[in-house]
Amino acid sequence: MRRWPAVAAALDRAGVGRPGRFTHELVFRRCPECRELNVVCENQFVRVFRDGDPPPLWNVAP
Repeated sequence: MRRWPAVAAALDRAGVGRPGRFTHELVFRRCPECRELNVVCENQFVRVFRDGDPPPLWNVAP
């Protein structure tokens, strides 16, 4: 867990096993109109607060 060293250290201190990476990868898209983040589940690109599909390409970085 290179990206989450504090979480990895806490799990290690607690004696909880952990995988080498996350077990479920989340895909996000930002609505270009309202700027709300949406999670893409099972390749279903659906906006939460507006009608229509979110952009198919990554657009979350600042």
